[in-house]
Amino acid sequence: MSSERWTRIEELFNAALEREPGERLSFLQGRCPDDPALRAEVQSLLAEHERGSSFLEEPAFERTGGSLLESRRVGPGPASSDGSSADVALSAAGGRAEARPAAALPTDIGPYRILREIGRGGMGVVYEAEQRQPRRLVALKVTGRYVDEHARKLFLREEQALARLKHPGIGAIYEAGCTDEGRQFFAMELVSGEPLTQYAQSRKLPVRGRLELFCKVCEAVNYAHQRGVIHRDLKPSNILVDDDTDRSREREPAVGSDPSAQAQTARPKVLDFGLARITDSDVAAATLTTELGRIQGTLAYMSPEQAGGNPQEIDLRSDVYSLGVVLYELLTDRLPYDVRQTGLGGLPEADQGCA
Repeated sequence: MSSERWTRIEELFNAALEREPGERLSFLQGRCPDDPALRAEVQSLLAEHERGSSFLEEPAFERTGGSLLESRRVGPGPASSDGSSADVALSAAGGRAEARPAAALPTDIGPYRILREIGRGGMGVVYEAEQRQPRRLVALKVTGRYVDEHARKLFLREEQALARLKHPGIGAIYEAGCTDEGRQFFAMELVSGEPLTQYAQSRKLPVRGRLELFCKVCEAVNYAHQRGVIHRDLKPSNILVDDDTDRSREREPAVGSDPSAQAQTARPKVLDFGLARITDSDVAAATLTTELGRIQGTLAYMSPEQAGGNPQEIDLRSDVYSLGVVLYELLTDRLPYDVRQTGLGGLPEADQGCA
């Protein structure tokens, strides 16, 4: 099978996952009406995905669900015996495992030289890239070739949200543009670090140190709220923590050093505003019809109102609820509700008094 056909299958597969199961067949029929074999390939992968045998690689920091880029990431599989990397997919012909080469990286996108792929999902791809002028490393987010109108609106809204936000606790956007093929992209700060909870665990931070980190996160989220931006997908994997210390000493702190001191110099960064909502009345009204009935976010951290799928009931308190779940996990190393088996039924009832 050609790499172009695999790319097409991946794009359709990821886009179909963004829809309710009952909507996927009509979506595929509309996107590839003259290619029943292609539809069959994608349907076969969707069926395997539902049975838990998907070809998609689970990201290291995902727990229950994930963001558009995180939960459906397609990336290189484990190295083979000869050291090469291959992605593994289930062939529609008999359901057997079939290895395929990793997709070739583009050399350049706009003024950026592509170095490696960081993540891939239904909305697009994120690359580590080098900007030529000024010379610096960036995270370059690019829409897929076949994204639908809803995903395109989400992408543009993330651009708009980040353009409003200039805060040391939020990943900064540098530039936005469009490729010659019509694919939108934006370049933003490349953040290296660990997810919030993993950072606290690996350094055995005491309660005080964990609370100091969490306060920094709250300051960044409050800043976004004051500028009309609701994140809607706050969770540890979207909050990376980077130490302002020498990397060689981070993993082996000096004997007798105070772990709380690390929390004072650490810099949490809130990332991935792909599901953000801008609360301006004109923008909210324009997006209402496309979002009504869609449940977006990560279930384990989602407020009951957000899980209900009605955007009219979501305001900044939904982010506050998610921060509460993050704080619970940060302090106890577990989630308050186990939704892996129970799904939506494992969440508490919506309560307008404490949402």
